[in-house]
Amino acid sequence: MLDYNWEDTCGVTSLGDELCVLRSVVNARVDVYSTSDFTLLHQFSLPGLSGGYDIKDFTSCESFSDPCLLIADSEGRCLHKIARHGNYWPVTRWPLSCKPCGVTAVRYGSEERVLVACCEEGRISNTGKLIELNNLGDVIREIVLKPMITSLSNVRALETGEYLVSYRGFWCARGERVSTVDNSGKVTQSYGDGWSSPERDLLRGGCHMAVDSDGFVFVADTAKHRIVLLNPSLQFVRTIATRLCPRWLHFDRKSRRLFVSQVDAGEVSVLQL
Repeated sequence: MLDYNWEDTCGVTSLGDELCVLRSVVNARVDVYSTSDFTLLHQFSLPGLSGGYDIKDFTSCESFSDPCLLIADSEGRCLHKIARHGNYWPVTRWPLSCKPCGVTAVRYGSEERVLVACCEEGRISNTGKLIELNNLGDVIREIVLKPMITSLSNVRALETGEYLVSYRGFWCARGERVSTVDNSGKVTQSYGDGWSSPERDLLRGGCHMAVDSDGFVFVADTAKHRIVLLNPSLQFVRTIATRLCPRWLHFDRKSRRLFVSQVDAGEVSVLQL
């Protein structure tokens, strides 16, 4: 377990051999640690970016030609791209047409893309959509999600070409649902949030997700102090109990470690898989 002190964490990801922890009390800051011994290497502030509920996701584009960090800023309706140049970390703002709630990196062969999950508020229900950007922040296409939702939490790209999303359904909102959707936005398979679903299958809270190199899915079930493990077909495998409420997940493929950031706590747990 890594203790970072009392400040809240707003996300965790890795970039090369470094672990990046996004933290904030008033203004956002990134702490950078070594992934070998977890010693603090350096830290830098993000002027103009407040923390708290504005920050919805934090990820890295490690395999891009220009490796960078990305922050989904809901109230700012934008992504903050942080590229590293030596010890200098310049920040570029990518404006969006709606509020982002999740961001992930995507590669199609040599093509580099960024996928953003956004939610537009409506009178009856919200509309979830995925916005695909190039590595300059320009919009390539938009995919409207077919299910009616009340809120959209997170998105991850799968090696199958489909997308993994977590959301609260409109017609059956007992809990969160995790679904795979195709390029048209249609759901192909789901887990949780069904009328007949047993209590074990119900997910609570903003379900952040991580996917390992074999396609297994880790879901943060905040209200129940656990992580739910699903197989590539989104079938239940087992749960992993956590001491505190898990909020942010990141799977590092090189080390096969799952990093778990806790709610309202300045610590990150490290699970060797």
